Amino acid sequence: MQDYEVRDVMRRRSDAIVKTELRIIIDKHRSHHRVYWRVSNESDVLARWVCSIIEIPCVISDTHAVFEECEIFCDDDGYTFWHLVASNHGEGPLYPRGSMHKEFPFKFVQNITPVGTQLKVREIVKFKTFADEMPHVSGSFDLKEITH
Repeated sequence: MQDYEVRDVMRRRSDAIVKTELRIIIDKHRSHHRVYWRVSNESDVLARWVCSIIEIPCVISDTHAVFEECEIFCDDDGYTFWHLVASNHGEGPLYPRGSMHKEFPFKFVQNITPVGTQLKVREIVKFKTFADEMPHVSGSFDLKEITH
């Protein structure tokens, strides 16, 4: 085996491999809209601490979304998004081959910007997931692909 292959195999035994899934669920009949976060541990190593930082655009399906317990941010390029933090803090660890989930409720409102202005939003949902000593995993999903 090459040196990098040996290091890769050794790391697999000591670091968890955590996969992040996101869905945006829009309830057409009620006002029970939510962002669904799920992480799964695809390794045989326990993950004591898992945390994902999620950036959700302020506009979903051409309508302004509002999360009550989250903060709104604007990046250096002027794009506005909701900053969600999902974790297992206060709960048990993420066991090998196990999974956990959390839901973030939101509601749609007419407009959250001053009259005559428009939010600059991306059509993607970004995330960063951290778990114990595992190198963080960054990724993104197309907003339309994860909205149901």
